[in-house]
Amino acid sequence: MKVLLYINGSSENHGCEAITRGTVNILKDDNITLKTSSPNLVAEKKFKTTDVIDYTQFKAGGKLWYPFAVCNKLLGKSLFKPKYQNFKKIYDGCDIGLSSGGDNYCYGNPEWIDVRNTELKKHGIKIVLWGCSIEEKIVKDPKVNEALKKYDVIIARESKTYNFLINNGIDKNVYLIPDPAFQMEVGKTELPENFIEGNTIGFNVSPLVQSLQNGKDTVYKNCYALIEHIIENTDMNIAFIPHVVIDGNDDLTPLTHLYNKYRETGRVCLINSDRSLNAPELKYVISKCRFFVGARTHATIAAYSMHIPTLVLGYSVKALGIAEDIFGTSEGYVVPVQNLNDNDLKDAFINIMNSEEKILNHYKDFMPSYSKKAKEAKDILLNHFGK
Repeated sequence: MKVLLYINGSSENHGCEAITRGTVNILKDDNITLKTSSPNLVAEKKFKTTDVIDYTQFKAGGKLWYPFAVCNKLLGKSLFKPKYQNFKKIYDGCDIGLSSGGDNYCYGNPEWIDVRNTELKKHGIKIVLWGCSIEEKIVKDPKVNEALKKYDVIIARESKTYNFLINNGIDKNVYLIPDPAFQMEVGKTELPENFIEGNTIGFNVSPLVQSLQNGKDTVYKNCYALIEHIIENTDMNIAFIPHVVIDGNDDLTPLTHLYNKYRETGRVCLINSDRSLNAPELKYVISKCRFFVGARTHATIAAYSMHIPTLVLGYSVKALGIAEDIFGTSEGYVVPVQNLNDNDLKDAFINIMNSEEKILNHYKDFMPSYSKKAKEAKDILLNHFGK
């Protein structure tokens, strides 16, 4: 069985890398050949994902496509469809296409995905939406709803999305399985100065959550309040941990600002400032923390999977859904960035800190079986499409 993982981003987004690596680990089988593509093979070689999966460089549109893309943007309609220059070379010989779900359907109607899906179906390739989160209003969009029904199998990564799909007429061959990143390995790396193993708070914030804040500098104000509380009232240090290092969407931008603001305290460190660590190595760093506060979904998945008490600065169904599946509720475990007041992050973290023992006991009882369940995605593929 030849399987293509597509619609996945560059490993400069270590969440995309975590999906790739987790998928490789889930589908390990003598009878399964897995390959993928990336727009940036330099990044894949740098982060060593080329060591675990076969890559083809993906070229979309090219310079001649740009004027048409601008027209689509200005008109607010997808009147012009992109042509993917070497997509046939990528999928040629494949039996199954895994459309890396993630949050690709969280931001409107991604017609560019439908273009690729249509081509795969035309060539007899079965398509699977692999580990998705989708907002209910998007599921209800007639065009998206119709596009979703074209998938042969859909695997939702949290219950909220699963229920949105089932309740809106997408109820054939739909499964609930944890994100594949729960099966990503850990890669050992050195810990920096000022990182106290077992007594450091991992801290991740992103430009994306800043763009969704409900007031000027609300995210920064919350970060300041929390960091100052930690420094003044605990003996824990803080490690700023970026999980996406893409130009224009680089976690190092806000995290470097925070690091510089508090570096003179001697209580903070900045991880991966040279952008050299890959997703397994970042997971290792997170595993050595005592607590984790994070905005990036796959940074929080790394923390959950390593049994680190975690507070999520969330903005969508994926954060709420994953937390609800793990804890039975998102309340107290996810702080919605759109409704953030100045001390919300600090207050929520104090509650997490006070619940440390309870959370650790819950992880011990719950997380092994939950993480293991991600492996069941392989059985779903084999049951539907044979060996």
